[in-house]
Amino acid sequence: MHVLDWSNPHQKYFEQISAIPHPSEGEKALSDFVVSAAERLGLRWRQDEKWNVVVWKDASPGMEQAAPVMLQAHMDMVCVKTPDSTHNFEKDSLKLYVDAEGNLRARDTTLGADDGYGVAYLLAVMEEDFPHPPLELVFTSQEENGCWGAKALDMSDIRARRMI
Repeated sequence: MHVLDWSNPHQKYFEQISAIPHPSEGEKALSDFVVSAAERLGLRWRQDEKWNVVVWKDASPGMEQAAPVMLQAHMDMVCVKTPDSTHNFEKDSLKLYVDAEGNLRARDTTLGADDGYGVAYLLAVMEEDFPHPPLELVFTSQEENGCWGAKALDMSDIRARRMI
């Protein structure tokens, strides 16, 4: 049974991301998940040794001449848990639930919404059809421990000069 509304792609992806452990320096499985989504959607992509992923989505018809836009999110999360928690961030899924006030939470741990929701929205952008310029979707690793993924990112094939 799903906790979130899977008819909304970003919610579906956030719940799927929450099932994949993704601490700093442990993002490989999530990086591979992003690659598999790009492959399933027929998008061009590359993945580097730090597990950064860049995905290119061609412009909508009529927008091919527009300047490309980069959308970026990082794949690792802050790993904090309650003192009595046995959660292992290296191997355990987050246990999502909605509390009595309607807030999304994770049982005994941080939620991972920083930046899991950014990753989820980028994955939704990859699959949804809407008018857009060429898009360069950049998923970086190791942000929480020093931005090491972004520092190592090869920018030679990134054309965008505008970034969100």
